[in-house]
Amino acid sequence: MAKIYARSNHIGWIHIWSRAEAYELGEPSEHFFNGRTDPRWAGVPLDEGQKAALAKGELIEVEDPGYLD
Repeated sequence: MAKIYARSNHIGWIHIWSRAEAYELGEPSEHFFNGRTDPRWAGVPLDEGQKAALAKGELIEVEDPGYLD
């Protein structure tokens, strides 16, 4: 499975990039969705550190559950 980079915005939408560098360069996300209602996102295993980072709006790395296939 490929890695993706995800960040949550202030209203709970998750934005994803295929490369962390794209985020760092200010490129638009490749896909975004409502993190509270998306069934694929609900199945992504996040540890406590990743959950805390997302809550702070930080970029995290996770396995792609099929968003960028």
